[in-house]
Amino acid sequence: MANSALEGLNYPEVFTALGKLIEENELHDVVVMEFEQGIIVTGAVTQEVGTGYDHKVETFVLSGADLRSMLSNKGMKSLKRGLFRR
Repeated sequence: MANSALEGLNYPEVFTALGKLIEENELHDVVVMEFEQGIIVTGAVTQEVGTGYDHKVETFVLSGADLRSMLSNKGMKSLKRGLFRR
């Protein structure tokens, strides 16, 4: 991550935290995009409703500071790895 907003973060830690975010929000069909000031995560959420299923799109815009907070507050040692809990 070559820009100043994300400097000092490394991809394995960031993607582990993003995997946890994706899992917690039950997202599927996920797109992760890096931009100058952070990362955007967009994914679909499917919920069962009385007449069928409701589909909506959730978008998370995470700044470099947001990512640092995610990495420090969640205790990376206790995070399970990604969506598949390896």
